[in-house]
Amino acid sequence: MVAALTTPVIAKSPSVAVLPFLNFSADPENEFFADGITEDVIAQLAKIRSLKVISHTSVMPFKKRELSLRRSGATAIGDSARGKHPASGRVECGSSPS
Repeated sequence: MVAALTTPVIAKSPSVAVLPFLNFSADPENEFFADGITEDVIAQLAKIRSLKVISHTSVMPFKKRELSLRRSGATAIGDSARGKHPASGRVECGSSPS
């Protein structure tokens, strides 16, 4: 029982898994753009020292899955990607007006 009282308490940092952004535009060429947005969001969040950000490599398997946070449950996706808080997004690019 003494060991339990002397064991230091380690606070867990909050963690986030940025799921791959989806390309909702009509142009399949924008897939590269959506991937770039995902990488940029991960890179910017990684600058926050108090936040654990799941790597791009770990979240990319979710790109090919037909998952949504509502349908599959945020907890299940977060657990699979090892991030407590999943974040997702989509990219829509339209043609500019003439």
